Amino acid sequence: LSSAGDRANPELVRVLVENSAESLKWLADRLSVDLLENRTRLGGHSSARTHRPAKGTIGFSLVSAMQKALEDYEQKGKLKIMVSTRATGLLEEKRGDGSVAQVQGIKAIHQKKDENGSEETELVLPAHNVILSTGGF
Repeated sequence: LSSAGDRANPELVRVLVENSAESLKWLADRLSVDLLENRTRLGGHSSARTHRPAKGTIGFSLVSAMQKALEDYEQKGKLKIMVSTRATGLLEEKRGDGSVAQVQGIKAIHQKKDENGSEETELVLPAHNVILSTGGF
């Protein structure tokens, strides 16, 4: 808390500290990545508390494992990964007062590139669940 000064939210810090081990175990179990054995002390830490995989870097290990897990779900027909697709809006169910009651999908633009140039297609994608992800694709 002291390193953040008055910007720290003590309640959120408490939730993070009290649930981090359970969250790491959940992630490690789901992704088959060993995160609990190796702890290291980084700059500014008073003790070794940063978890790292046995091999490689934490970022690459987690992203690679998550990507593999998502691709497995896609092969089972449980989700569709859409690269070269930019979300442009949400499909929303509104309440009587105009506030959003529920997100029901997205509006997007898919860009297809080939040797003849590129073509953009507008998409309306209804969905029970929407996960927004950014960067790299």
